[in-house]
Amino acid sequence: MAIKNNCDCKSRGLQGAGDKISALLWKEHSLSKNYVETMLIALLYLVLAGAFLVVIPAALYFYLNQRWYVASSFERGFMYFLVFFFFPGLLLLAPFLNFRPQRREIPN
Repeated sequence: MAIKNNCDCKSRGLQGAGDKISALLWKEHSLSKNYVETMLIALLYLVLAGAFLVVIPAALYFYLNQRWYVASSFERGFMYFLVFFFFPGLLLLAPFLNFRPQRREIPN
């Protein structure tokens, strides 16, 4: 609120040192506004990168594991497209996943 009142010095006809201080405060306020906008854009990029590299590929691994042997030909083509599109994220998650069959018990 103080910044708004100080920035109205020109409209109220005030001049001198108060006008210079007001101009400095307004400049600082606009810089902080740009800083907030920049941080929001950076946060948006971070969220989109996280979704592209971690969240969607993890969901895709789960989907492929559930549907691989029962998919129709069209669905299998769609699976191949998804693997191609999200390949960087799948490659990033691959060392942490294990899809080998479970060990089976052999009765004696």
